[in-house]
Amino acid sequence: MNSVIFRNGRVIDSSRKTIEHKDVFVSEGKISFSPKQAEYQEVIDLYGAYISPGFLAGNIKLDESLLSPLEFAKAVSKKGTTAIFIDASTITNILGVKGIQLFLEQAEISPISTFIGIPPFVPSSNIETFGGELTGVDVGYYTKRDKVYSLENRQNPPSFKGLTDFGAVENFSAEDIKNRGHINFLLMEAARAISHKTGKGIEEAFLEALPIVTINAAKYFNKPNMGNIEEGSQADLIVFDSIEDINPKIVMSKGNFIVRHGEYVGPYPSFNYQKYEHPLRIDTEFVSRLIVSSDNLKEKVRVIEAKENSILTEEKAVEMDVIDFIVRPKPEDGIRKLAVLERHKRTGNISVGFVKGFDFFEGAIASTVAHNAYNLIVMGDNEISMVRAIEIVWTNRGGMSAVLGEEEAFLPLAVGGLLSTEDIDTVIRQKEMLKFLLDKMGFSHDPFKRMSYLSKPSLPNLRLTDKGLVDAKKLSFLSLFV
Repeated sequence: MNSVIFRNGRVIDSSRKTIEHKDVFVSEGKISFSPKQAEYQEVIDLYGAYISPGFLAGNIKLDESLLSPLEFAKAVSKKGTTAIFIDASTITNILGVKGIQLFLEQAEISPISTFIGIPPFVPSSNIETFGGELTGVDVGYYTKRDKVYSLENRQNPPSFKGLTDFGAVENFSAEDIKNRGHINFLLMEAARAISHKTGKGIEEAFLEALPIVTINAAKYFNKPNMGNIEEGSQADLIVFDSIEDINPKIVMSKGNFIVRHGEYVGPYPSFNYQKYEHPLRIDTEFVSRLIVSSDNLKEKVRVIEAKENSILTEEKAVEMDVIDFIVRPKPEDGIRKLAVLERHKRTGNISVGFVKGFDFFEGAIASTVAHNAYNLIVMGDNEISMVRAIEIVWTNRGGMSAVLGEEEAFLPLAVGGLLSTEDIDTVIRQKEMLKFLLDKMGFSHDPFKRMSYLSKPSLPNLRLTDKGLVDAKKLSFLSLFV
């Protein structure tokens, strides 16, 4: 830990909503306003810069960023976030207790305070096949750990409600974090909105918004030593020059420098992912099972109609021709084939359906990011491309693939088929390569997020899981043919 005196700073008290010119002393990971020892390692003159409590973020879902807890912590610490509360529901759906242990191990070596929220049980339904299992006994055991908390009754932290009206904190992609920011970005947007609405100055508006992501969040997660710069509190603080442009030039977490001069100077711990490998256990005879066959000349088929710019769907009955005993949609109808392959327990489950609302020219995409059980989902206009897209994901133990003729692109997600082992810059580069091919295929927007919800049976109206076509309102299975 560093022992430091910060002189000539404007110290922000998030409890009293005040700013005061005074010195801050840091030693043994704690904050004080008077010297606690004869000598300090360093004296830093801030020349009137702001000193604020570090930001707390929860419940973070890592799916959107595709970053592991460790890499996510490193990325957001540069933006002033000094504590994260991670929702581990998704990794638990895939890996069960093993997923919690993985997250916990990373929390122990994280550069900032990292806590893991676990669901009350897994699996949550029998409509699809989950990889993980979590019992009440497991929950009781893990919630005794300092870095673990229960997600029961904590799904929507009130501390973040109303901060902004454009999205939740947990939905930041890697590109968002890199280019826009994290809590610092939300806080600036909230301050501007409050100032515009009330006529208050930007500083006063900032002080009104700040408690939401500092002291209020600390109270909600029962962390009384966090969320404010006060005598004896944990030394989680950030230094920045302007409230209108919060780009921290210093970030300190638990009394350690994480960012100096705007650059990350924290630890770069290595992590052994090998013991948490989760190989894809799909049916090796999947190729022939992608075919939808019929003895009739025509079939009326239930099609999942995906709404534009939405994760909602409707059921649409469409008449299709049967050519050489294979059901084929008309090209002009914009209907693509969709399949979900169970990948966790080698059940051999494969379900096939059709989807409308994804307008692309040709090819196929596949992904292991597919709510809620995170089986392998694939969509395409022809079986050859679909097979290749599946093979790429399968042989690489999870990720997102795109295939257009002989061209291929892949984003590896080796952590349970959900998260990357790489840092934020590498993930962004891999996503850019994937996007390049998606653009050539004719996608106007990233299709993977919308596709990932096509297998979520808790959302209306028609969904496809590894067990079949689901009426989401009744939570019952439907036949493909009407």
